[in-house]
Parts: sequence; structure tokens; C-alpha cells
Amino acid sequence: MSLAKSAAPQLPAGLSLLPDTRINVPFYFEPTVTIGTANIGQNVRIGRNSFLNEGVIREHTTIGRYCSMGRKVTIAAPPPIELYEHASWPAGGE
Repeated sequence: MSLAKSAAPQLPAGLSLLPDTRINVPFYFEPTVTIGTANIGQNVRIGRNSFLNEGVIREHTTIGRYCSMGRKVTIAAPPPIELYEHASWPAGGE
């Protein structure tokens, strides 16, 4: 009996990942992007020449160009404005 090795999935040009990285789709990037061990949420956008060593990027987050992110970071976008529309804030800063 012979066991054939399954081929590693082909990555898009300009995207470099470590094997433990999990990316949810859709995912957008400008080449060249390097991602270490990370969990990437849906609708994440990463700009050109950015680097993530290790961490989490939550869904609906945009990372600019030429960004370098260190180890064990968690990056998240602010909540949608709809969450604030029905909040009751004290008048006059009280």
C-alpha cells in the first residue's frame, strides 16, 4: 500500500503564511504580506508590505500599508456606529 502525500494548497502570489495560520474568507491583501501564526477573521484587509508575527485580527478590520505587528497581538476594528445610535448618554457630560 502506498500513501500519496497531499499537495499543500497554492497560496496567492505575494502572500506568505506559516502552516498554523487560519484565515476566514473573504480576505483581501496587497502583495507582499507576511503572516506568522495567526487567526484572521472575515472581511480583513491588509495593506502592502505589512507583517504580522503572531496574533489575532478580528473581523471587519483594515490594516494599512507598511505595518509591522509584534507577537501575541489582538487587533480589532471599532464596533459599528449602529451600536451607539440607541445608547442613552448623559446630557452635558454629567
